[in-house]
Amino acid sequence: MSKKLTIFLAVSMVVTIFISVIVSLNIGRKQFQQSTFVTKSLGSASPTDVGLNYENIDIAVGSRVLKAWYIPASHESGSVMVFHGQNESLSDWISAIEHLNQQGLSVFVFDYSGFGESQGEPSVAALREDASAAYGEFRKRVGHLPSYFLGYSLGAGILIDALSHNNMPANGVILVSPFSSIRDVAVQSGSVPRLFSFVVPNAYDNVTMVKSLQLPIHIVHSETDGRFPVWMAKKIYAANSNADLTIVPTPTHSDFLKSQHELGGAGEKLWSAVLAPMTSD
Repeated sequence: MSKKLTIFLAVSMVVTIFISVIVSLNIGRKQFQQSTFVTKSLGSASPTDVGLNYENIDIAVGSRVLKAWYIPASHESGSVMVFHGQNESLSDWISAIEHLNQQGLSVFVFDYSGFGESQGEPSVAALREDASAAYGEFRKRVGHLPSYFLGYSLGAGILIDALSHNNMPANGVILVSPFSSIRDVAVQSGSVPRLFSFVVPNAYDNVTMVKSLQLPIHIVHSETDGRFPVWMAKKIYAANSNADLTIVPTPTHSDFLKSQHELGGAGEKLWSAVLAPMTSD
């Protein structure tokens, strides 16, 4: 084999590997966008269905407008800003809003860009901006009330990312059924082998980002969560000395938003753990 041919083959191999990596990364980014930001239209349910008065809020974020609800408690003891999960919108939170409100908590919940009736397209950067703008509206309404953040499922990652990049003071953070990182989720779901997890964008790396947070962090996770196994919550807990972790036996991941009647006893321990940091004073 001539020297020129050897060089040609070596260069061809390097170019082929380079192109393969670029293609794989593009596929990974596309899969991340499609599998992470699963949006949902706003349903017909509203807080008035359960007898609650609420304020319908428009939040301007650049050229787009987000939709939010603020549901004040009749006897306010605290407030909570909710970061919901994927494939959810405001209307999916009626039962949870009612339960939080019954404990004296005024509730602020908003739809991210592209979710519900909020304008725009979802992305990590856009949702980070959404969180900052929504926090400003939340703070206007709750004043000096004790305030907390509640992030559920994907919302836990959006919340941790927002707190890592924005100045958003509060009394504490409650993470319900969080995931450790998007890469871990991709491997856990079988979307990519561990060896090739690098093709998935390293966004929402909660274990790394949570290390810098100074707020008290309360993590609640179910042993029977089949989507995000409990070891993910344990990794987040181990990464921050301000965190505590409560592991409950049930319910499954998607049951959190069910009504108390539907959950029965399965949700009692979960909700007790969620509410404890916000109602203990």
